[in-house]
Amino acid sequence: MWELVVKKKPLFSGVVGAPAFTGTGTDDLMVIGPSFFAPSRQYRVEIDSTSETFRWSNDGGVSWEAEDVDVGYAVGTYYELINAEHEREGLKIKFGVRSGHVNGDLWDIVTTGDVVGDTETAVSPVIVNSGAEELIISGEYVKGTESGLILYVKTPLEYTDTIQHRFGRNIDTGDGGLIYKPEYFKLEASANYKYRVNVSGVPFYQLYQIRSGAVAADGLFTAFADTFKILR
Repeated sequence: MWELVVKKKPLFSGVVGAPAFTGTGTDDLMVIGPSFFAPSRQYRVEIDSTSETFRWSNDGGVSWEAEDVDVGYAVGTYYELINAEHEREGLKIKFGVRSGHVNGDLWDIVTTGDVVGDTETAVSPVIVNSGAEELIISGEYVKGTESGLILYVKTPLEYTDTIQHRFGRNIDTGDGGLIYKPEYFKLEASANYKYRVNVSGVPFYQLYQIRSGAVAADGLFTAFADTFKILR
């Protein structure tokens, strides 16, 4: 049986653009939070009635994740965007006032992810493992001019007041020795991805990335983590 130890969280903060307003009513929408699905999300929040309700979309208004939500739920406190699949988008919105909005008023919010780098780059801080046995890293990759994206996990090891990095998988050599082997996850085209890593006994972990192939790199990606352990 599996137990969720740590809820989904971003391993880096995507860039969330300022809300762009279109309409004649009160322009008072605020947004906070790192988007979990940064590369391909174009959010839209729209007043959808004369009764001060709103709906929101994560694909620019092609489809709607929630409709007829009372504006009052997002006044004085932030309203979390949870999509129709019950996944947290990572963003929260808030209106400044309860009234003054006009049916059809809308706000567009564009998010972007981390840019693929030409050189090896840590895209997360050192994260403490709270007893998890399996780490699942997933997200989206939007291919740029690079040939692909390579992701892998390193596990930092404290040593004489410094941090030395070792790769995340221990392999028994058969004679009592251990070697450290990187576990790479490579994407060659735009896609959603899921990358599993055994972190049993690993006290810390950190996610790294580097472009594959061509030196030029301008693709975008996002990465977030779920951690699991087996119930005894």
